[in-house]
Amino acid sequence: MSEDHAKYTVSTAPPALRPGTLLRFTDAGYQAPGAQDVRTLKAISGKTGRELTELVGIADQRTFRKWTAPEGASQRSQIPYAAWRLLLIELGLVPETNTPTKDKGANLAKARRLRIRE
Repeated sequence: MSEDHAKYTVSTAPPALRPGTLLRFTDAGYQAPGAQDVRTLKAISGKTGRELTELVGIADQRTFRKWTAPEGASQRSQIPYAAWRLLLIELGLVPETNTPTKDKGANLAKARRLRIRE
C-alpha cells in the first residue's frame, strides 16, 4: 500500500528589493518602501536594526521596529523617504549623486549582485 505524503519546498532564493524603491522620489516609477522592503534591506545588509537606525542618526531602536511592523499594526509607521534614501546610499545600493549614471550596465550588474529584482 502506498501513502501519499505532502511535498514541501523551501525557497533558498535571497530576499530582493523592489526596483521602484531604489528610485528617487521624483522619478515616475518610484514606489514608497513598505515594512517588507525595510526587512529585506536589513537582510541584504547583514546589519541589525539598531545599526541601520544609527546610520541615519536615530538612536531609538523602537523606530526600526515601527518601520518593520506589519501593515495595520497600531505602532506601525512609514519609514521617511530621507531615512530610506540615506540607508540606500550608506549601504552602497544607489549612487550618492542625483546625476544619472552613464553606464547603466554597471548599475544593472550591481543590482544583480545585490539580488535586486529587475
